[in-house]
Amino acid sequence: MSQPLLSIGMIVKNEERSLEKCLKALTPLRQAIPCELVIADTGSTDKTKEIASKYADILFDFKWINDFSKARNAVMDKCSGKWFMTVDADEYLCSPVDELVSFLNGPSADKKRFASFIQRNHGDVSMNGPFTDFNATRMVRMDTGSRYEGTIHETFNISNFNDIQILQNTIFDHDGYTQITAQHLKEKELRNLTLLENQLTDSPDNVRNILLCLEATVLNDEKRRFFTDYAFKNLPRIIEENSSDVELFGPACIAAALSYAVDDANPDFFEKAEWALKVFPNEYHSLIDINFYIAKYYYNKKHYTFCEKHCKNYLKEVNSFIKNNGATTPAVFAAPLKCIEIKHKAEIIAYLINSLTNLDKFNEIEKYISQLDLSEAEIDTFSALAASLTDKKTPQKLVSKITNAFNIFFGDFKSNKIRSKSVYDDSISAITKVFFSQANSEYCYNNFSEINGTIGFSAKLINAKTKAEAEKLLGKIENFEEFMPLALKQALLLKCEFPKEFYTISSQRLNLIINDITNATEEIADVIVNYYCNEENLKTFPQISFVFNLLLTTLFSNNIALKNELKSTLTNKFVFVAERYMTECYNENLLKNTEYINCIPNLHLFSWLLVNAFKEKDKDPLGYIKALKEIIQKIPQAKQIVEFLIEEFKNEEELKRQEKIKTASPELLAMAEQLKTMLKVFPENSPELLAIKQSPVYKQVAFLIEE
Repeated sequence: MSQPLLSIGMIVKNEERSLEKCLKALTPLRQAIPCELVIADTGSTDKTKEIASKYADILFDFKWINDFSKARNAVMDKCSGKWFMTVDADEYLCSPVDELVSFLNGPSADKKRFASFIQRNHGDVSMNGPFTDFNATRMVRMDTGSRYEGTIHETFNISNFNDIQILQNTIFDHDGYTQITAQHLKEKELRNLTLLENQLTDSPDNVRNILLCLEATVLNDEKRRFFTDYAFKNLPRIIEENSSDVELFGPACIAAALSYAVDDANPDFFEKAEWALKVFPNEYHSLIDINFYIAKYYYNKKHYTFCEKHCKNYLKEVNSFIKNNGATTPAVFAAPLKCIEIKHKAEIIAYLINSLTNLDKFNEIEKYISQLDLSEAEIDTFSALAASLTDKKTPQKLVSKITNAFNIFFGDFKSNKIRSKSVYDDSISAITKVFFSQANSEYCYNNFSEINGTIGFSAKLINAKTKAEAEKLLGKIENFEEFMPLALKQALLLKCEFPKEFYTISSQRLNLIINDITNATEEIADVIVNYYCNEENLKTFPQISFVFNLLLTTLFSNNIALKNELKSTLTNKFVFVAERYMTECYNENLLKNTEYINCIPNLHLFSWLLVNAFKEKDKDPLGYIKALKEIIQKIPQAKQIVEFLIEEFKNEEELKRQEKIKTASPELLAMAEQLKTMLKVFPENSPELLAIKQSPVYKQVAFLIEE
């Protein structure tokens, strides 16, 4: 075989899920130009090698030694092509190959040392949702002698940006991030960080290493703060010394450190941010990323004038960047911008709208609302927009514009134009939180009532004055998962009957709503125990389940401040409802099995143990106390409730004892005094003393002797 024009190199391990798809996607390229495919397997235990053998020109084993560069270079050593290209098994060539083929066959292939293509990172397994693009320098001309460097996040040593041919229309889809579980991500970060720390120890002033360490500490607060401080401490000196990689990685490194500093409310954030803007005033990482973090900092601090300034700076530069088709400077190419996505622009516009609202600059707001795209927004964006609806000064015209933005978003979600359920959930969570914080603001309810669907009906229901009015609104709600806590509170206070659709709400969502409204207000607790615990409201299992959760959440409220009498009634009603709920939920044999019963969820176990304890209350007082104490041992979070019940029972028993003392005959009193004298003669726990306490005579007058 003559020398191939391109060698495609891969390192693989247990890639059965994606490898064949990856290799099939390379077929058009391999048919268009002379290619060879060289694959190193680093210890697969699935069908990876079997799949690779059907496509590879060279397939060999490479013992993994925790060094990605050595593995990549081992592949390169077996390649004979004029150019070398690295591809990973979870990447799929999805674009036409024309651009890549033209480059390799054209004059630029002899002049350029490296080439990059677009790695398109998808967040959804279908690869139809949001994505981010990254310029990945994965190609090198073999006669340059360049090899990979770095044990992890390996790269070529590129000193001149002009040596890179940028292939803007050659795209590889990457779905690897969609497969990472939380545990896998944690393990991967730990592995990566260990390797990166070793690299940084060897080259403590290497700016790229500092950046990589910052990027690898997402899940480790302690390490994140350490490397943030490391960056702020060392970068000024490194920049002053003009280290070789400062131009490429310095702006991104500072931006990464500032992103953590703003999230951690670092007291030196402002000082560091101002310094960063002066050091790299014309770099997009400063103009876009750092302006984003400064705007967020000022918004969180409620410094709306400064927030407005940096929001506008950010939007100006983002629009310029987009207009210039993502102008690529060396620094942007080496480390992509973090705050350039649709969601970031939406967040800044939301901050700006809220800032302008607080500054009474209402005439400017409308043009920014028209630029809002909430399709990928995150919770902070929805919170800022919702907060604008809580300001009394916001003109009704702008209220309508903001609520219309929400309505467009909800409409797009319902018509499947927005696929991300997490974005939708964030919107509901944010609006609910902001709405709930304005519990006594009637104008706020009126503003939110303009939002279509459940949120609007919830806002109207809060202002409902009659049971009939509230029940009519309840009947219009289609999705009770979005039901607002204050609306449920008003419905309960008006003693509403809930439609059957209400009971389809998930228990998790229901508990969240109940927890917000049953925070031990006597008004709510009184309605629950005196109305919703009646037989009329416990006819069906969904009703029983609802009341059970109402009572349970009220009991476990951390700030419970009910009067003892109401607390006692609440507990008794709970035991009554809990018995019905548990016998509906669980098989009778399971509930009777003392071993298996411990396998049910803790709060259900608490409920059943309490039901059984109450059965002992009248017939065996000591057995009742013992059963209650056993609940604390098994369910520690029930300690406050159980201790109240024990204290209540002791008080009840003492009242009974005092009443019996008042009516005791002179003969019983005299007998009690004689026994007291006898008891003093014998030592504690002596056989004689125990015999006296077991006698019928002693038991007859024990209430006069024992407290």
